[in-house]
Amino acid sequence: MPVLRHPFLQDGIDARGYQIAATQACIRCSTLLVMPTGFGKTAVQWNCIADALDSGIQKIIITAPTVGLVEQQRRMILERIKIDPEVVRTYTGSDRPAKRCEIWSKAIIVIATPQVIRNDVDSGLIHLETVGLLIIDAAHHAKGNHATAQVAERYKSQASAPWLVAATASPGSTQKSIEQLRDRLDVKRIYVAKREDDLLKPYAVDMNIATIRVMLDETTLALLEPLEANQFQETDALKRQGFLAPTEHLTAGLIEEAAQRASVAISRRDPRGYDAARRISDIRRMHMLLD
Repeated sequence: MPVLRHPFLQDGIDARGYQIAATQACIRCSTLLVMPTGFGKTAVQWNCIADALDSGIQKIIITAPTVGLVEQQRRMILERIKIDPEVVRTYTGSDRPAKRCEIWSKAIIVIATPQVIRNDVDSGLIHLETVGLLIIDAAHHAKGNHATAQVAERYKSQASAPWLVAATASPGSTQKSIEQLRDRLDVKRIYVAKREDDLLKPYAVDMNIATIRVMLDETTLALLEPLEANQFQETDALKRQGFLAPTEHLTAGLIEEAAQRASVAISRRDPRGYDAARRISDIRRMHMLLD
């Protein structure tokens, strides 16, 4: 297979046509990149990073939803990008604020959880003016008041020349949900690569998904019990008021629909909308915490 070579890429990357097309869509244009799991969204991210470094961009941020994924991103970048490891740093809440300030000042590529970036921007510890590229992994989280969406907002308002690449395999099941994600991230373009596309078909592999159920220990179950009780109380109230659809299984999508109903009620000056919005905000946080 032909190899894509670049001064900032280690040993080159397989030149898959759909990844090159996706890279061309993402280069210097804030883009929502939608690509199925297993087809190499990260290779497109590496191409964008290489282009950013080649153009002299001072700082790049990559956000990932968990500390484990932050560490994994750093390992992959060091394997693929030609750069001094000392300027590729992780940035999480486990680092003290004074240390985070030092990491921020010395790093060129910062890999972080979105919560710590949002919090440090809001506290004034860091500023995003010199960040020339923001890569958001698992961009489907960028809904409502999630830290991922808030980081994108802060970046757009502070960066002198914002360039955002938001990647996900699951943007939503409808065109409307994808457009809502685009609007929340305020990207200029959506690039969608589908498994059945001609360029992707040669690389498709069968995925065997195994579900492994793990029993929680008694201590964890004891901690979950009051949280679940509180969530049930709040969702029950919203169902009675007509803001939340009747369901036994609460999902992020149902919470988002309830929030939209509350917004409509508020726009009509219905006082119930304000109470519902407060409850929905609490439920959203509780749902994420329980997950």
